[in-house]
Amino acid sequence: VYPISARSNDIRGKVDYAPELRKMGIGAFNWPGEELPFDVINNPSLPNALVWSSNVVCLPLHQSIHPSDLRTIIQAVKSLRLSG
Repeated sequence: VYPISARSNDIRGKVDYAPELRKMGIGAFNWPGEELPFDVINNPSLPNALVWSSNVVCLPLHQSIHPSDLRTIIQAVKSLRLSG
């Protein structure tokens, strides 16, 4: 897994990266997403945890990924950054 920041101020508008990348066949997911503990969600003293939980996107990176797969992932992320 390779995490990236998909903060809305990185792009022109808000793009929900993980679902868009999955539509392109890339197994991306938000982290921690729904795994964020309830105690953290409801704790006003942890605002950064909420921001990061909605802005960290994990990209696939493992021994079965080929250079051509990496190029596809890079192009997909670039296309989303430009389309937002």
